[in-house]
Parts: sequence; structure tokens; C-alpha cells
Amino acid sequence: MAVYDDRDRMARDLHDTVIQRPFAVGLSLQTTAGTAREPGIRDRLETAISELDDTIRQVRSTIYELGSAEIGRGVRDSLLSLVRELTSVVGFEVRVTFDGAVDAMVSDQLAEHLLAVVREAVTNIGRHAQATEASVFVGVTDRQCRLPVTTMAVGSMLLT
Repeated sequence: MAVYDDRDRMARDLHDTVIQRPFAVGLSLQTTAGTAREPGIRDRLETAISELDDTIRQVRSTIYELGSAEIGRGVRDSLLSLVRELTSVVGFEVRVTFDGAVDAMVSDQLAEHLLAVVREAVTNIGRHAQATEASVFVGVTDRQCRLPVTTMAVGSMLLT
């Protein structure tokens, strides 16, 4: 039992602290690459970004193999954890609300897709939206799952 507890602790540490740093560095490099005037510098930055993305994927794979805190938890907890992880990317807390029996009605396969879509949407908000607020809504019924992501910038409403 102690070995499993230690593996869970390591997975949580990797997920909650270690993986955020290369992710933030990658976002910073992407911003810099977008402003680079010399193609050689832009190419080197894009190569570095690609390597960071590969490293992040490998660390995530390791987290899941270790028994990450997200495995075995419900969809709600996984989505909330993901959005908390991305707070540093957007610069503010993204509001997350749920409607319906999300944990009971969302299959593992759909949960993977939800997490991927939310990660992409919130990351894009941080990169492009210049938003001051954002919200994620997950609603399920016996026939459908809805996932609107909304952003608000000072003075205007943007949908992503």
C-alpha cells in the first residue's frame, strides 16, 4: 500500500508542479516565435517548442502510468484539476460549472475528448483571446453532452 501511495504522490507532484513549468515556457516561446523577424531564429524556437511538447506528452504518459491523481477520479474532478492547472496560462481563474450526472453519464472515451477540448480551448484563450474572464460549462442529459466555453474581454463578449 505504501508503494501505491508513493506512486500516487509522485504522479500528483509531476502533474501539479513539474509539468506546468515546461508548459508555461512553451507558451512563452510560442509568443516569442510569433514576433521573431529572422526565419532562422523562428525555426529554432519552433524546434524548441516541438521538443517541449514531446517532453510534456512523455511526462503525462508517465503520470498516467504511475497512477495519476486524475485516474480513478470522476470527470468533474479531472476537469476541475485541468482548469486549475491552466490558470497560469490564462492569468485568471476560469469558472467551471456542471449540470446533470456528469460522472455517471460520461464514458471514459468521451471524458478523454472533453479533457482534450477543454485543454485546447483554455490554452487558446490564454494565447489569443485577451480575455479577462472565461467559463466552461459541462451539461449532460440522457441523450447529449454539451460543452460551451465562453470568454469575456473588457467591453465585449467572445465565444471560443
